[in-house]
Amino acid sequence: MSEAGGARWARPMATRRVRFTSLHAAVAGWVGAAVITGCGPPPTRLTGTVTLDGRPVEAAALQFYPAAGNGQTSHAFADKTGRFVAKVSPVPLVVTISKPKPTGEKIEPFPDTAPVELMAESLAERYSDRTKSELRVTPIAGTTTVADFALSSDEKAPSPGPRPLGTP
Repeated sequence: MSEAGGARWARPMATRRVRFTSLHAAVAGWVGAAVITGCGPPPTRLTGTVTLDGRPVEAAALQFYPAAGNGQTSHAFADKTGRFVAKVSPVPLVVTISKPKPTGEKIEPFPDTAPVELMAESLAERYSDRTKSELRVTPIAGTTTVADFALSSDEKAPSPGPRPLGTP
């Protein structure tokens, strides 16, 4: 076989390689345009404050579960003033709020390790247990929905539910 025959095969491969690269460049351009302009609807956010008997609940852990299973689970943590912000699915949500407290008891989880303090839930199950939670909220798609959770340590008090910011 002569060198001319080998060169004849090299030319089509180079042409294919250029087409393949052009395809990649086009796809990269489309992806870049989508990233720059943004994909999908604007995010849905939920913000508010968690209080217990009128006082902010610092470092509370909030979980947001889709009530019908038709969205994603989200979470947030309250700051020292009880405020939280979460990106959530715009569907009816079941909310749980948890606040662990030290029990004073320590255990050694593994041999030759430092003891670890045990923690217990400080909030009632009607707030902290997913299957028993009375807390519900339905955020509005593409906006920031404000929901304050005013919890009560009185077990006979009615369920708090979210309320708009600034209401008594």
